[in-house]
Amino acid sequence: MKVLVLGATGATGSLVVQQLIRRNIEVKIVVRQISDVIEKSIVNGQLECLVGNMSEYEGSKMGELLGDCDAV
Repeated sequence: MKVLVLGATGATGSLVVQQLIRRNIEVKIVVRQISDVIEKSIVNGQLECLVGNMSEYEGSKMGELLGDCDAV
């Protein structure tokens, strides 16, 4: 199973990511800067991190982002 987490570098989102990883669920996130992830210490082998802005994802690009995810 793979879950796309929006707001993953925020207080609640980072806790959600940590809980999913503890349950051996793959996680995909989109962050503006990779340093946001490193500072939050949520980098893990189960984490797919894309650098960008969610406003860049529309139409077919959003479909590609969600294509391999089972939940958001």
